[in-house]
Amino acid sequence: MKSSTREDIEAPIDYVYARVTDFQGFERQALRRGADVQRIDGGSAIGLGAAWDVAFKFRGKDRKM
Repeated sequence: MKSSTREDIEAPIDYVYARVTDFQGFERQALRRGADVQRIDGGSAIGLGAAWDVAFKFRGKDRKM
């Protein structure tokens, strides 16, 4: 995954990094909103090679990522 931004924010870098790498939090949010989330790499630790299959409905169409 590649992520970039150009907006400056006033927060400590450790705080920001912890929020953008909270994959378990993202997974819980997606599940609460009705998405089907499957961890496909078989691990529980987040790191290199972590992968998910996600299916959800967006604007009336089924989406997969």
